[in-house]
Amino acid sequence: MAVGFLALAPMTTAFSIGQMCLVSSAAVALALLNANDSQTKCGIWTALGACVKPQIALPWIGAAFVYKYWKALLAGGVALAGITAAALARLIGAGPWVASWLGNLHAVSGPGGDNDPTPANPLSLQLLNLHYPLHTFINSHLLVNVIVWAAAITLVLPALWLLRLTPSRSPAQLTDLLLVTSLLQIVGLLAIYHRSYDGVVVIFPAAWALRRQMNFRESLPILLLAAVLILPSNYFLRYLEGVHIIPAVVSSSAIWHALGMPFQCWVLFLMAVWLSILTARLAGSLTHSCPEA
Repeated sequence: MAVGFLALAPMTTAFSIGQMCLVSSAAVALALLNANDSQTKCGIWTALGACVKPQIALPWIGAAFVYKYWKALLAGGVALAGITAAALARLIGAGPWVASWLGNLHAVSGPGGDNDPTPANPLSLQLLNLHYPLHTFINSHLLVNVIVWAAAITLVLPALWLLRLTPSRSPAQLTDLLLVTSLLQIVGLLAIYHRSYDGVVVIFPAAWALRRQMNFRESLPILLLAAVLILPSNYFLRYLEGVHIIPAVVSSSAIWHALGMPFQCWVLFLMAVWLSILTARLAGSLTHSCPEA
């Protein structure tokens, strides 16, 4: 299993460039494992994960909110505030760092910047969020944002359904907590700025799929979709285009740019749909077992 995870393209990319998404994902995993045993430890690990890479920790914070781990969220908030205060104190007298930081954000997010999901950015193929494939055939930023966020909200509705059902369910079953975390992590990849290496969070749904009480019919789609991510990244496809292994008639087509090159985005979208269905089933089973909810 460990060898399989290490073979995933996002994992190999993250290791090769020393990306901190690995550290943040590890902190989130430790927070999840401590959620029922020590909410203080859970909160501290959450804060550390958020400091390293907020967009990796945010979905886990959402899962903790769904299952009402208030003590963990409070401990994490206090720890995060302390770390932030220490970091800001270090920057006092360091020059106009706020203006520099905002300037860098504007530069990378503007037209043609490294984070721009439109075809104007030659590096857009590194992105995992749905904005990238949608912008291959939709020019409007507003329309793309509406589509992405409508899809994201629809996909997380089962988690919000669980939120209504959880007042008397503490502590949560670890497998249930992992399922909701997995859903929010994958939806987060699709809705928020992420690059290909952030796909390491697919280890959360893969771990759920390989749980001890494994249901083959529920797990197989997740494992098959995760296995697709073993395939080389979009840069390898770009190389194949350059050496004409992929025919020009294919590489120049709109369908190739919308579906072929961003295949990782669509694989994650299908995984998010399946996780949303599984979470809805979980919420439905709880509704039937707790009809007063």
